[in-house]
Amino acid sequence: MTTVGRQSNPAEGTGAQITIVGLGLIGAALGLALKASNLSNLRIVGHDKEPDVSSAAVKAKAVDRTEWHLLRAVEKADVVVLAVPLAEMRGLFEAMGPVLKPGCVVTDTANTKAMVVRWATELLPAHVHFVGGDPIVQAGAGGQRTASASLFQHTMYAVTPLPDTSPDAVRVVVGLVEAVQAQPLFLEPAEHDGLVAVTANLPLLLAAALLTTAGQGETWREIRRLAGSTFDTATHLGSGGADALASATLANAGNVVRWLDAYAAQLAAWREQLLA
Repeated sequence: MTTVGRQSNPAEGTGAQITIVGLGLIGAALGLALKASNLSNLRIVGHDKEPDVSSAAVKAKAVDRTEWHLLRAVEKADVVVLAVPLAEMRGLFEAMGPVLKPGCVVTDTANTKAMVVRWATELLPAHVHFVGGDPIVQAGAGGQRTASASLFQHTMYAVTPLPDTSPDAVRVVVGLVEAVQAQPLFLEPAEHDGLVAVTANLPLLLAAALLTTAGQGETWREIRRLAGSTFDTATHLGSGGADALASATLANAGNVVRWLDAYAAQLAAWREQLLA
């Protein structure tokens, strides 16, 4: 297995190929951060189903080159990073598995881990190693985030190996995390999903609920006129769109429901206090 990471001998990483599948915010930022790191002689190949996105990544120098054909993009990779929506993940595992070379390390950036780990275990061949990942990036001013080499600096980056995951594969992913100046946080997949339910899934669900509630009445036009930064922040649904929000929530439904019940109970208690 090729060693890629800050703690390895630099010569061991010479010529290693990292393929980033998905060149949106996270994928492009990972490429830029790896380019700015001290890893030696990496070759970064990008793949995205949208030609304009691929062209933008090349122009920004987030990747050395792009490959329009998924299998050709990953067949020689030492490391594959899947920076795509959750709904696309299973299909990618199924398509890539037969062509990945022995010792290849696959990681992802989805914020739901248990389901992704199940798919990887089911669909990737035994000679390929999977280590789940989830970069916890922060929104910039006004809630806007752009791909930059500094996006992961001083942020937490969840790493979710299984007990039988190859230690070498874990070290490779940790090396990448540290190379982009993030801090690895080791969690079990189920533990990760329980925490993400309240830190990511529930806030977006509540934002959607508030926006839906406010828009149902006849006063929506007046609400829009009075809405300021507080309302905008509380109803911000991120950049993933409705499909991505729905997929992430459904994939973590059990945990989300538990937190939703606790939140509803708290609101009910406060409602009684207000009435009193």
